[in-house]
Amino acid sequence: MRATKNIVFLIKDLAVFDSHVKPLIDNAEGNFFNFYVYHVDIYYPPKSLINSNNVSFINLSKNKNVSKLIRQHKVDFIISISPGNIFDLFIISIAKVLNVPTAYYQHGVQLDFTSFDPRTLYQGDSLLKNVMSVRKYMYFYYFFIYNILGSKNRKYLINILSIKTAHIINRKNLVNQPKYGIKKSHCDYAFVYGESDKNYLIKSMNMYPENVFITGYPFVSSEKIKNKSTSKNKTKTVLYLSTALRTAGVIPMSIGEEKDFYQRVNREVKKAGFKLVLKLHPIEDENLFRTYFIKNDVEIVRSGNLSDLTYDADIILGEYTTAFFYPISQFKPIIIIESKYFKDFPFDFSKFGIGIKTEVEGLSNVINHTKKLSKQNRADYDAFSKKYINYNVSESSFSLVYRRINAILKM
Repeated sequence: MRATKNIVFLIKDLAVFDSHVKPLIDNAEGNFFNFYVYHVDIYYPPKSLINSNNVSFINLSKNKNVSKLIRQHKVDFIISISPGNIFDLFIISIAKVLNVPTAYYQHGVQLDFTSFDPRTLYQGDSLLKNVMSVRKYMYFYYFFIYNILGSKNRKYLINILSIKTAHIINRKNLVNQPKYGIKKSHCDYAFVYGESDKNYLIKSMNMYPENVFITGYPFVSSEKIKNKSTSKNKTKTVLYLSTALRTAGVIPMSIGEEKDFYQRVNREVKKAGFKLVLKLHPIEDENLFRTYFIKNDVEIVRSGNLSDLTYDADIILGEYTTAFFYPISQFKPIIIIESKYFKDFPFDFSKFGIGIKTEVEGLSNVINHTKKLSKQNRADYDAFSKKYINYNVSESSFSLVYRRINAILKM
């Protein structure tokens, strides 16, 4: 009989649980795992209660001794979705001292910092935001130092602390800093989308090639695709995939400016004779977005099956997002809305022959001239899929991940 294994997910903010972690937990086969989520709520209070019967949520704001928790929960494996984040990095380092294996689970496009200036990603740094950032750093430093004092390998952890501090101070050299941890303390394993992602980790983090597994993009399955369902008298729709650039503080856009932007998008979509469906990012406030539209003429979705939403849509809109992987896999036309905040997006899909770029003004004209994909378009989509998505139709990404975990833990 197989022994039950205990797996911990690291997410400092529970806002991303539904989108980044829950699908992987929901697709675990059998009852061979106990799941824990280590998070902090002191600066990231959950906006709503999360009901998940098979997951234990551990608030590290109240349980600061990580070594004690790992031993208490008899943790067999730790998964991080953001191993370069100071919260994840510190816990990964503690796990190494305790000989608990760790893994990076990819959840977005890997942005190579040598290809653009990463400082353009956070253009909205206000005084208040900078003060809050300093307070958060101070908390995490206190948190890690607290754990260093009780560790048997203080020298190693102090070294990690000093390296990370040097990275934080030297922000002008972000281009040359690894994104997914530090070379002296990175995850033992990684589950990535494709060959390009694997090569990036090997090059930037000196990871062993045999420990980086290509498991493909974790698509949520679609019943509509399986059943090939069609709707009679279907309204033509445009699906906008939001990237939450304002909410995440990536761009210096006010709520009023965001409201004006989406109203202009809606006017252009209606002018083209289509209905706008707005798919929000998990961290965005659905109630706020509903105030952006006076009439009930925009369908707003915060949590929904992206496969089904893409299947139902005629055209997909957005800026830069891994959610574009859904229309790419389904060979749907993509229109990329250009932004005044970026000369070029950090990941430009159009360089791969994917999507038509346009400003909001004139969007209706582009929609009306965007039809089914050409032969060349389909070839470009296919080439991108093989390089970045590695979509495996014979086995799901979730199944591949658990198969690798089973092998690592010798289950």
